[in-house]
Amino acid sequence: MFSSLNPNSPTPTTFTDSALLAHLNPEQRAAVTLPSEHALILAGAGSGKTRVLTTRIAWLLQTGQASSGGIMAVTFTNKAAKEMMTRLSSMLFVPTEY
Repeated sequence: MFSSLNPNSPTPTTFTDSALLAHLNPEQRAAVTLPSEHALILAGAGSGKTRVLTTRIAWLLQTGQASSGGIMAVTFTNKAAKEMMTRLSSMLFVPTEY
């Protein structure tokens, strides 16, 4: 379902039961908790790509693996960008600006 998954990658144990991860299936959880480096998520329609991407950004920020200035997310439409910002804002409980 998702590419670039390495089952042998270490996952920070402190946050494995995070509320952010509670709603994810095992494949999505593996993609979200990949090490803090570039990640390519390839999956079919309706498989939860936007959920994975927004949760990954929140995960990286929450675990201190990245700063807000060190993350770049690219979408194809303004509508998708606004949706991602809305989701991130609710996950992180902070206002976001677009």
